[in-house]
Amino acid sequence: MPTLSASLLLLANRVLPAVDLPGDTGPMDYARWENETADGLIEVFDSCRDRGAPLRRALDVGCGYGGKTTRLRERSGKDVHWTALDLAQEHLGHAGNWFESNGHTEIARTRADAARLPFADGSFERIVSADALEHLPEPRQALREFRRCLHPEGRIVLLFNPWASPRGSHLGDLLHLPWCQVFFSRDTLVEATRAEAARKAAQMDAVLAERVIAHGESLIDHFLHHVHPTRIADLRDWLAEDTGLEIESQRHFGPGPLRDSGLISMPWCEEFLSATYAAVLRPTASVSSASS
Repeated sequence: MPTLSASLLLLANRVLPAVDLPGDTGPMDYARWENETADGLIEVFDSCRDRGAPLRRALDVGCGYGGKTTRLRERSGKDVHWTALDLAQEHLGHAGNWFESNGHTEIARTRADAARLPFADGSFERIVSADALEHLPEPRQALREFRRCLHPEGRIVLLFNPWASPRGSHLGDLLHLPWCQVFFSRDTLVEATRAEAARKAAQMDAVLAERVIAHGESLIDHFLHHVHPTRIADLRDWLAEDTGLEIESQRHFGPGPLRDSGLISMPWCEEFLSATYAAVLRPTASVSSASS
């Protein structure tokens, strides 16, 4: 029997409607979902297209299955050389298949740690990191590496889900209760995710049931080992220290009807109401001048 806290979470979870997430789909379907839901990323990318150095080389850090990378590639134009980077070789393999199926075999792929980039100083006029910062075990060092590899007049486009945001748990395929990671313990979230997967599996044939159970365990593993409690305040603290970067502009994307509400950017609200926080970063004036 589930514990009382897990039972309460499961009850609330079943009352609320499910959200539009990719779920347990194949790699190509997931890449397509990445591609189709990248509108916010493209808006932020477009906002700095005419700033700083002309765009010739760009890096997508944490490319996943490649869906976002192809949107960026198509938006930036054929003269921009893109490199897709991810630590997981499996992700890069799926990204390669997506690139090939969409006619973008020119996009380079590199397996590397974001905190230890294998590129020379000043290699890119744009570095994009979308939905990756909260998954990095060394985010502060990654920001330093972004700065090192950034052209002195380049820009970084950064988007991430704050820990206290409605979907900050990254368990939404099975637990779609908003802010569940704020109100319940990690143990309760794991228990409820496993129980919800078992409940759904009981309604399916053996093959689908096995997939749902495996997907639940994959979500749990991802939550426990690859989702870090990164806050907007943390990013600002890191930038204020020694990264050599500063925020040039920012935007808060709220959930559903609050997507563009001014309420989201108010103090004490942004951490909880920003489904996605976006910022354009530039080298600090002193660092940029010294590099010129």
